[in-house]
Amino acid sequence: MSKLMRIVFVTGLFINPLMALSQTTYTFKGDLRFRNEQVREEQASPLTEANQFRQRLRARFGGTAKINEKTDVTLRLATGSSSAAEGNTTNQTMTDYYSKKGFLLDLAYFNHKVNDDLQILGGKTPLIFVMAGGSDLVFDADLTPEGLAFKYKHAVETMEFFSNIGASWLSERFSASGATDNTDVGLVGGQIGITKKFDDCALTVAVASYNFSNIKGATAPSAKGNTLTGGAYTNDYKLTVGDIELSSTLGGVPVALYYEMASNSEGGDYKNAGNVGVNIGKLKDEGSWLVRLDTREVEKDAVVGVLAESDSSGGGADIRSTRLAGFYQVAENTNVALTLFAGQRSISSTTFTPDYSRAQFDFNFMF
Repeated sequence: MSKLMRIVFVTGLFINPLMALSQTTYTFKGDLRFRNEQVREEQASPLTEANQFRQRLRARFGGTAKINEKTDVTLRLATGSSSAAEGNTTNQTMTDYYSKKGFLLDLAYFNHKVNDDLQILGGKTPLIFVMAGGSDLVFDADLTPEGLAFKYKHAVETMEFFSNIGASWLSERFSASGATDNTDVGLVGGQIGITKKFDDCALTVAVASYNFSNIKGATAPSAKGNTLTGGAYTNDYKLTVGDIELSSTLGGVPVALYYEMASNSEGGDYKNAGNVGVNIGKLKDEGSWLVRLDTREVEKDAVVGVLAESDSSGGGADIRSTRLAGFYQVAENTNVALTLFAGQRSISSTTFTPDYSRAQFDFNFMF
């Protein structure tokens, strides 16, 4: 090979990847939340009230690369904890004498658009299931499942049909000795639904089935209200979940009424949960606002506690709670929020059901 040819060859090793890189488009975005929080909970012995005040931080930053006409790849980092018991939160408490706070992998997935109706997602993905009014009865909004998912939607005139299917892993259990724990804990979920638009409103109805495989007898990261035996789940969890939402405008103000229910066919005497709520307003331009009100009751084994909403009465199952939240858009990409929770924990107990309240004041910034 001549000297000139070697120069051309070596130069090509650098130029070709750069040319491919230049054809990929990128979008970046993130958000920051600064929270002041007060938590009050009754204690049984001695009968008193624990009162905690703390400041918490959430920071998320990521980007999406459009690698071809049909496929995107998204990565996002977020604050939080790598503990399996805290997969449903990205909050970082301010403590430990100004210690540095870490970022963790929050999202890492591909999204392949097979056609206008069908998408395939794989990796550490966002939640794919439609939850009426943003309800978080079964799954906290901060969860990022790990596995493969399919999203389908098809519009016909004033109706849109949708279907979501996901298979994800909760715990891989392997023993080279062939012990009985060689059964991975996973979730297979499927949902079908329809949105019908009328002249002055829209109605969404969906039903889903969530089958948690091999969870009975598996060690629980945290009880979070569920029934445990020796630190392991006592029951299986085979959930049927229904969602309904009616949205419209009243006096030019968006309003959405919603209800989400869940029932675990393996939950014994404590298998049902429900959440009813209303959203009024919408955050958009400076001066816009949003008010949310919901109330829920979650029996002891109706949902998997470590995956359920993390704030209402301490989060998880075996709770009763009402939430009132108000948001106000003070400037572009900036809003403040006040959220109040009031309820009870351990509602299945016949001896002591402690009162629980929580107040959060948030400063939210998007970029």
